[in-house]
Amino acid sequence: MAVLTAAAHAENRDKLVADCATIEACLSALDPAIPEHEIGIYSAEIDAVRVILKNQFGEDARNALIEKARTGHDGWNNFATALLAEWGGWEEKHIPVLRELLQRDHGGWIARALGDIGSPAAIEVLIEDLPYAGIHSQTGWALAKLGTDVLPYVLSMLEPTSANNETEPRRVRDRTVFAAQWLIGQMRSSALAVADEWIAISRDRRERKSRRIAALTGLAAMNGYLGERAFELRPLLRNRDEAISGAAYGTLVAAHDPFVARKLAKTCAPSNKQGGDAGDPFHCLFVLSDFGGNASAAGEDVIPFLSSENALEQAYGIETLGLIGYREAIPQIEPFLTSSDWRLVYAAVRALGRLQAYESVPAIEKATLDHWLPGLRRFSEIAVLKIIRHQPYDGAGNNYSPRKDFGDYNEVFRDETCNWNAWTYNGRKITFERSPYQPEKEVHLADGKLVAIDKGEFGGSFEWRPDRGEPVTLVPDNTSKIFRVKDGFLSIHGLSHLTFSHGYATLASRKASGEWTIQEVVRFPGAAYDAKRIHDETFAVKSAGYAVIFSTDGIIDVAECDYSARPRQE
Repeated sequence: MAVLTAAAHAENRDKLVADCATIEACLSALDPAIPEHEIGIYSAEIDAVRVILKNQFGEDARNALIEKARTGHDGWNNFATALLAEWGGWEEKHIPVLRELLQRDHGGWIARALGDIGSPAAIEVLIEDLPYAGIHSQTGWALAKLGTDVLPYVLSMLEPTSANNETEPRRVRDRTVFAAQWLIGQMRSSALAVADEWIAISRDRRERKSRRIAALTGLAAMNGYLGERAFELRPLLRNRDEAISGAAYGTLVAAHDPFVARKLAKTCAPSNKQGGDAGDPFHCLFVLSDFGGNASAAGEDVIPFLSSENALEQAYGIETLGLIGYREAIPQIEPFLTSSDWRLVYAAVRALGRLQAYESVPAIEKATLDHWLPGLRRFSEIAVLKIIRHQPYDGAGNNYSPRKDFGDYNEVFRDETCNWNAWTYNGRKITFERSPYQPEKEVHLADGKLVAIDKGEFGGSFEWRPDRGEPVTLVPDNTSKIFRVKDGFLSIHGLSHLTFSHGYATLASRKASGEWTIQEVVRFPGAAYDAKRIHDETFAVKSAGYAVIFSTDGIIDVAECDYSARPRQE
């Protein structure tokens, strides 16, 4: 598969062909400069070489490069097809040899030549190659560039295997459907050119079942652009064939049809699982929230999330209610403004802002004016101003655009002000030195030990390992520190990896029976680094650029940056 990138190294290969007398001599001169393995590299010198060879030798050069691409040499295949890709002058008669080259290198540069031809036969070759090449290839690029001309050929890609090719591998079949849906999505509203035809196919009982399902799958890829045309598909929900009724339901969900909003919402049941992520409910609510106002009637079905035992599920529910415009939930959202979990406060402010909850402005101001998280204070001030001025909460006015920030609480309010790692709190200087990596830490008790396991992106846990009996996982998450405190043991958890960053502290207490109870006591603004005790029951941790001061009763404050320790700039 060829990918357009900057040249890994410049070899001035255009100078090697500047003075050769024959195409054979030019190719021989290039031989030493062609790496054995050069896949997907494109450089400006390729354009220069093409101009020279085309101007000097014309069709002889084209034919000679085709033969070079047939040799099986990776480097020459890439270089020759890169030259041929923008050669121009390709005609219908060239399609067989172009197909041969594309099958040798799925998704390679030569797909561009087929795209230049753009005839039905050329499109069929590209469609044939797409499942093997993948969408991020020259084949995908060529098809996307051809636009709506490819749509008549896409429908056959979407037909289930049973009607297409029984011997086709499942993985290829899945890639075929995905690639077809991607192509349709690339066309945005232009794909509506075939919407009426595909709607008619999906509703026509005389059509074979597989073709009707293919049409519905294609319509689903048009997403919200389908608009009110989706209404014509509603009768298919009553079809006795579950495959057709199921495909119709999926299409109506993709089209954000209000008719199916409540049915979708009823599948978004909270898990009530304490701690951890929210799993399936997140995806379900994300899809529902993308309906925007089309799902406002489903608000009452989302309300149960506000009572979930899982804080993330509560936050997702709050955000969804705001995104679908369910103003009736305002009184139930307001109490979350005083939550000790900053994520719930943030979600509540966002939802009330989207709902233009003018009546909630005093509650927002009271709850966030002195909030410990500076970024959240500033965010709330902006939200209040937009509510007062009757301005849109954000720029996402299109109900059909995915809410990319939905449920994202990964260092939302990161602060880089104090990047020299020095703070003060109550006259005490605080710095953080990351401890040497230890995958396990232990605290020994009379009848066993508590073990903190932190293996980064590979996971970890907080475990009780009794001298007798089986180990018990108290927290199924990376655990970096354990502190003895008055009421038990305070442990620090979380992960920072790629775009993920979360951190929190739990209190482990033991009953007289020996059973352990776990309670989350602090939610940090991001992953926790180098937690340390600064007083008897008071701790500090570096998180999202802040020095957070906390105890088992919650977050106390953030320390002030120590400007006296700021390095002098020369």
